[in-house]
Formats: sequence, C-alpha cells, structure tokens
Amino acid sequence: MSISPELARLFDAAVAASASDIHLVAGEPPRYRVDGNLPATPNALAVSPGDLEEWIMPLFPASTQTALQSGTVSLAETLVVHGSFNFVIVLYRSAGSFVATVRFMPAHIPTLQEVNGAFLADFAEEPHGLILMTGLVGSGKTTTAFALLQECVACKPCRIYLVEESPAYRLQSETALISPLIIGQDVPDYTAALRLLLRGADADVVFLADLPTAETAVAALELAQLGTLVIASVAAPSAASALATLSSGLPEPMQSVLTEQLIAVTNQRLVKKADGSGRIAEYETLRGADAANDLTARLYTTTFPATP
Repeated sequence: MSISPELARLFDAAVAASASDIHLVAGEPPRYRVDGNLPATPNALAVSPGDLEEWIMPLFPASTQTALQSGTVSLAETLVVHGSFNFVIVLYRSAGSFVATVRFMPAHIPTLQEVNGAFLADFAEEPHGLILMTGLVGSGKTTTAFALLQECVACKPCRIYLVEESPAYRLQSETALISPLIIGQDVPDYTAALRLLLRGADADVVFLADLPTAETAVAALELAQLGTLVIASVAAPSAASALATLSSGLPEPMQSVLTEQLIAVTNQRLVKKADGSGRIAEYETLRGADAANDLTARLYTTTFPATP
C-alpha cells in the first residue's frame, strides 16, 4: 500500500526521533511520543483537516471511507509498511475534525531475548491453557506477545490463528500454518471469532489482541480447556488487577476452569535504561502453582528487573 510523500516524511522523522507514536490533530503541528513524553515539535507546520483526509483517508477501503465521512463508524484502523517499520494508523473524529494516532514498530518480530523476555520461552512449549499478557497502552505487550508466538512457531509445526482488529505484525513460518481473523472483516467481533474456532478449526495456538467482554473470556477458557494454547493481550495496570477483573466477570462454573487453565499473567512496562540509551521492558509475572484451593493462593509473584 503506497502512502503520500507527506506521510512518508512524517514517518521518517518519527523513526529518526526514536519515537513510539505520532499524534496528528488538525490545527496543531505533529507531535511525536519519545520515551513516554510528548514534546512540542519546533518549527513544524500545523496539520490541517484537509491534510488528514488527503494523506490518510485513501489508505482505507471505499466502504470504510464512506462510513467515516457519514459518521456511521467512529473509528477505523489500518496497517501500512514503510521502510522497515509497520505503522498502525487509527483515524477518528474530535470536535468535528479528523484526528489520527499512529503507533509503529519494526516490521520484523523481535526475539524474546530482544524484548528482555527470555524467561517467557518456556510458555511456548505449553500444550494448552491461557496466558494473559498485560500492560498499559504503549507498553509493548503486543510486541512481546508476537515474540512469544514466534517462539511457538520455532518449537514445533502448529496451526495458529491471530484474532485482531488490525494486524500488528505479519507472523510467518515455513512449518506453521497461520491464519488471521480480522475483526470487522472476517468476523464481527472477538466472541464470534472464538465461537468459530470452537466449532472445529483445530487450533494449536490462538492469539487474541483483546478480551473485551466476559463472554469472550469464557469462550477463550473453553478453547484452552479443549487443548489450545490461548495467548491474550489485555490492557491493565498490573498483573493482579488484570486477573481480578477477569475473575470477577466470570460466572461461577468458569472460576474453576480459570484456575485449571491459567498458565500465567504477565504485566510489563517500559522503563529507561540506566545508561539513558532508550527504554526496555520490565515484567511482573503471576504463574500458576500446583496445590491450592483458590485462585489467589495458586499464584505467586516474580519480578524481572530491567537490564541496566
């Protein structure tokens, strides 16, 4: 998918600045998030409402453009590749004008070692169960999830399904069979995707970019119970809060299933390296233990500090 020269220049400038996100608001210069901060961009020209429509709208299918213009949908996402990076563009309205947020990451999937998550490698060998990978928005949890998926691919030939609203990475393998299920394109929502998978898709590994409802969580646990390794990315400030939210939303019969199927809950945040050369992931992990009567007692906490 080709992009406009103006958008290409914005992307190149963001990469040169070691940014993680771009914010485009009509009437304001572009803003780049660098090391978690959103500094002003000196001498940059303000973005106009027409700029966003000219640069970004053509990247969407005609039906999506019409829906955005008419207001029948409030938000749309698309993925474009520029240089060696994947750029996920989210377009929506604010005060009557279009606003865009762009998150980007290297097009290649990093290894677990590269994301400071080598300790997660053992999870790739689990035959089934549920792994929750949590963190705040922009913490890198999706990148870590795909590093773990890449480890799954390396372990053995397997059937993998990726359930996402927009692709973050292109997972590839010569031995694994990989199918994306895009929300709004292939299936209407996460629950429908899981019901499809439960009806005989013969999945070895399933990645869920979100667990938006209790019904989705129940379906994910049912899939894990039937022999699938389910890796779900969930926005949460801590592993404990993610687990508490998940558990409190489940019906009573599924509480024991959660206890049986939960492999681990990880939570990550990005912290500055001691030498100031950038940021690195720091993890908290709750792992399933063997001999306890309730979920809380079955978990213990391990913290993995950031590499200096």
